[in-house]
Amino acid sequence: MAFDKNAFNAAFDAAILKLTDAEKITKAVLLSLSRDVLVAHHHTEDIGYVNRTVAALTPVNRKVAILFFQEFTGFKLGKDGMFTSKDKKVYEAAKEACSVFLDDVNNNIWSWAAREVEIEKKEFDLARLKKNLEATLKKAADNDMSQMLVIETMMEAGLKLDTLLQLMDKIAGKQAA
Repeated sequence: MAFDKNAFNAAFDAAILKLTDAEKITKAVLLSLSRDVLVAHHHTEDIGYVNRTVAALTPVNRKVAILFFQEFTGFKLGKDGMFTSKDKKVYEAAKEACSVFLDDVNNNIWSWAAREVEIEKKEFDLARLKKNLEATLKKAADNDMSQMLVIETMMEAGLKLDTLLQLMDKIAGKQAA
């Protein structure tokens, strides 16, 4: 396949402009919406406003929004990432904290996140890998795909034959002992 650098550069520059504009729009909309949703939520105690906002976001923005709304809504968070019911133990304190927060017109989801949210890279976890592989093998079986096909796909993705042979030797050694 031939690579046309000039065509790529033109398309790339246009895509970057669109992406930059989209990010600006998202940031600006969420800046004011985060405040407005808190006001509406505490006046109505309707968590639907918060849930609809969270559901509309990208995964990374959703994580920040969930933390933000946990801080200021006083509602419980369900396993699905949606807020469920009022937490009577913390609602009044959250409502008061929200009121104090909103008193400063410069406070919004982004100013709060800059102070309160730290992004950590997850460490590689073999237990999580095992769980994901178990789920993959189950899904493959449920779709009438063999483990052989899964392993072939893993090899296409970069699993080395030498590694597979070493594993077979290791397994054979354990069985002989």
